[in-house]
Amino acid sequence: MVENLIMGSILSIDWGSVESKAFLLDKADGSYRLLAKGRAPTWGLTSEENPLVGFREAITRLEQAVGRKILGEQGYPLLPEREMEGVDALTISVSLAPPLRVMLVGLSEELSLSVAREALHSYYAQEVGSFSFLGVPDKSRRLEHLIKTFLSCKPDVVLMVGGTEGGAMEPLIEMANMLALAYSLWTDTERPPVVFAGNSAARSQVAEILGSRTEVRVTDNVLPSPEEENWGSVFAELENLYQQLKMSKIYGLGPLRSLLSVPMIPSASSFAIITRYLAHMYGLEKGVVGVDLGGSNTTVVAATKEHFSITVRDELGFNKALYFVEEDHLENIMRWLPFEVESGKVAEIIMERHLRPGTVPVSKEELLIEEAIAREILREALLLARKQWRAFLPSPHHGVMPPVDLITATGGILGSIPQEGEIALILLDALQPAGVVNLAVDKLGLSVALGTLAPLNTAAAIQVLEMDTFTRLGVVVAPIGVAPEGELALRMKVSFDDGRSLEVDVKAGALEVIPLPPKRKAVLEIKPSGYFDLGIGAKGKGAKVEVQGGSLGIIIDARGRPLRLPPSPRDRMEKIQKWLWEIG
Repeated sequence: MVENLIMGSILSIDWGSVESKAFLLDKADGSYRLLAKGRAPTWGLTSEENPLVGFREAITRLEQAVGRKILGEQGYPLLPEREMEGVDALTISVSLAPPLRVMLVGLSEELSLSVAREALHSYYAQEVGSFSFLGVPDKSRRLEHLIKTFLSCKPDVVLMVGGTEGGAMEPLIEMANMLALAYSLWTDTERPPVVFAGNSAARSQVAEILGSRTEVRVTDNVLPSPEEENWGSVFAELENLYQQLKMSKIYGLGPLRSLLSVPMIPSASSFAIITRYLAHMYGLEKGVVGVDLGGSNTTVVAATKEHFSITVRDELGFNKALYFVEEDHLENIMRWLPFEVESGKVAEIIMERHLRPGTVPVSKEELLIEEAIAREILREALLLARKQWRAFLPSPHHGVMPPVDLITATGGILGSIPQEGEIALILLDALQPAGVVNLAVDKLGLSVALGTLAPLNTAAAIQVLEMDTFTRLGVVVAPIGVAPEGELALRMKVSFDDGRSLEVDVKAGALEVIPLPPKRKAVLEIKPSGYFDLGIGAKGKGAKVEVQGGSLGIIIDARGRPLRLPPSPRDRMEKIQKWLWEIG
């Protein structure tokens, strides 16, 4: 089946809100490879209102790199390829459309709306208003409060939740009647659809009450019972609405649609496809976690062979990190720096990246501040994402990332860091991987674009994924637990594939790197001390594993899980500088 889909040259575009990336893929020596790439600011250097400016400029730079004409006279790609001009296929992933504006309507603040907020982060969506039925004790004021909130926040979508399965329906019916009255006062031509994700027994009545006012879509209950949460169906509906209400309105999309070889999909969905492919391709039993630290949002995907979860934090993009300008958040960023700095300097860099996304650091100090911001963005994104994993990626230790086989990372900031050791340290500090886990980075952002290609040409996607996408940083050995610094953390014997062997004792608090080049293998015999667990669920229990090298090799992170920074500012800065030296 795959062979029937094989084609010629492929142009894959990741059309972002900050940067547009163009990749040319074609066969070389019988396999698909990345031939050239081009990137440009999406809105142009003078912030034009037309996102096609960056789209075309990225392709123009790709043309210059490969010496081949791809754009036609109208400014759109030429298809199919003819006489070494144009390409045979075009795929596009996109994240430049604004997020869905969602109003939450639920029975209670503590249960219904709390779960709905977590579900909202499964896609490109932001909360613009909320109404809690039980949160307004005065029944006579409930309708007034609902109407005022609804009309003032002007949502794209209303997400209505409440009631566990088998629970009472009457409050939901009353809430639907109130919402119907609010819709009767809506003056705009397009009325926001309602997504009902509450007690399934109330579906038909809610749909009947609201159906004459607007479109009603029903999904599985997000809270079937007080102990169970279910976001999958809501995620699918938000994805459909995002494509219908936001992506369809992208400037210049009309002519592009007729050229596409497969439908355009959101970048987060594309990244999720590739993350799931990795779990299947390599048979990773414990699963994969992928992070995309983008300019406008951060996406975290966890996948096993049977399950996956996606979390999109729209307020946590690297160029939208105004969330961190508050003083306590600035302190969280500053704790990752090996030098003293005024909080105003950090806030200035955050604002500069927000106002001028293409700005690059002009000093090592600024680069380290950006790396500290990246740590906090990933840490915040992971806090919510882990809640969605617990059904299929349980952690044997509270507050610790579950052991997985592979962690991948991409995003503009990671691609701009020249030292791969610093990229690895960002991931170690922010994600705190546990057990024995492989680290890989995609500095080009190619993995996001490849997800659109996978359904069209699986062979091409896999070949480029294996050969040109990820740089293996190495394998991390990170025991879970805490011990006094200087105490024995683990003993390890490394048996290299060339017959050499090495035995090391690693002390608690240490961060050590043992070189193991890419494509070279070694067998690790690890025996943690009684303070630590290798992610197996038992302290002191050893393991024997075969690992593959990378640009860094074997990284032994015995700093403890969860990671604890020294409380003294001077000690903390000295420790962070030491870690930077140790990891290279």
